[in-house]
Amino acid sequence: MTISDKEIAIKVDGLSKLYRKKQQTGRFQALVSTLLKIINLGNKRSVNADNEFWALKDVSFQIKKGKCLGVVGLNGAGKSTLLKIILGRIGHDSGFVDIRGDAGGLLELNAGFNDELTGLENIYAKGNSLGFSRKMVEKKLNQIIEFSEIDEFINSPVKTYSSGMRMRLGFSVAINFVKDIIVCDEILAVGDFEFRQKCYNKISQFRNEKTFILVSHSSVDVSTLCDSILVLHKGHALYCGEVKEGLKLYHKVSRSMDQESAKELVQNSTLPESDHGEPTARLATQKIIRRDSIDKKLEEKLFYSEKLDSEYVSNVEIKWSLEDVFGNFYWEIEKPFVIQINFHLHKKLKKGRIGIPFFSENGEMLFGPDTRDSVPSKYFESIGEKEIEFTISSMPLLEGKFWVAVSIGDDPAIVYREHLGFFGTGNTEGLFGKFRGQYDWKVIK
Repeated sequence: MTISDKEIAIKVDGLSKLYRKKQQTGRFQALVSTLLKIINLGNKRSVNADNEFWALKDVSFQIKKGKCLGVVGLNGAGKSTLLKIILGRIGHDSGFVDIRGDAGGLLELNAGFNDELTGLENIYAKGNSLGFSRKMVEKKLNQIIEFSEIDEFINSPVKTYSSGMRMRLGFSVAINFVKDIIVCDEILAVGDFEFRQKCYNKISQFRNEKTFILVSHSSVDVSTLCDSILVLHKGHALYCGEVKEGLKLYHKVSRSMDQESAKELVQNSTLPESDHGEPTARLATQKIIRRDSIDKKLEEKLFYSEKLDSEYVSNVEIKWSLEDVFGNFYWEIEKPFVIQINFHLHKKLKKGRIGIPFFSENGEMLFGPDTRDSVPSKYFESIGEKEIEFTISSMPLLEGKFWVAVSIGDDPAIVYREHLGFFGTGNTEGLFGKFRGQYDWKVIK
């Protein structure tokens, strides 16, 4: 759907920002640089290429008035640089930014406050800088202080405030003083749950009056508050569009991924659809090549080390259906999770059992399914080639990094144990917490 020009609050086109890691100084250095440029004039690669860093490169998007855009990306993606350019704090090297209205926001922890002034004095100073008279500030003063919940400390210097107090006051000032466009960088990350809810409600209250740009690492915040999403990676815009699809992409991007790999990831992220319009599950399994080393401390937390008793088993091959995203495994939680285990059994196991425990990144066991209730013990009493498939149709993981292992044993002894490695998941539903349950609502009356 095409947005008419009158509906647009912010339009960014081809925006680029170049930094130089080391600034050359002095006439001699400048002369050397000029001569090198002349000598290398025909070279495709600039002589200064290693000294250049593109914080943003050819970024384009637009935001409709009264809407909220979520901006996500790993550290160093260019999020803060983008916001500073939008707010006029820094310039850019190419492209253009069209801001249609009054814009303001919170970019740093100090929220633009003077540390030596009190909270009250900062409110007046901030209001004055945004064009509000003292009388106009006084009309909003009580609601600013009440919302920020720092009335007890309003006459104390801001330098004595905690980071949470600064942000509460900063958000309250911004939401009351900025007329049209509010830009926020991780403002909810330092707030407690209750204050986050207040911010949610306040943003919802002003949704038709103000336009918001929200930078956040929280899938919940982006899903709850934003109408669209911009995914940045190493200065480039990978995606701008629907929040759920953008979050899927964001959770798959890794810091080690170069720009070409990231672009390829975007191209491969369009999944085929079933007859019902839903993405079809990719169940093709692949052999696992573990890329994560497990340190001794984590191994101790997992309460066992890897093992192979070749008297009992050999030729173990394990495959799973997780998506290999340029060296990082990822599970889309809406799809089945399949693990296939192939091995040769050389001796009978009287109390044979296969277990597949799941752990948090910190080594806490989350889920420990095994075959005791599903596979008869006679299965392990016959030697030869074995193949077992384990399928999880639903597991209540929302967002994080998890470790999975496989063990084969003659209960309680273990004859084979292997740590398969880490896999990541992403919260695209905007649900709070790390886990979700299966539930239903029923209207009684």
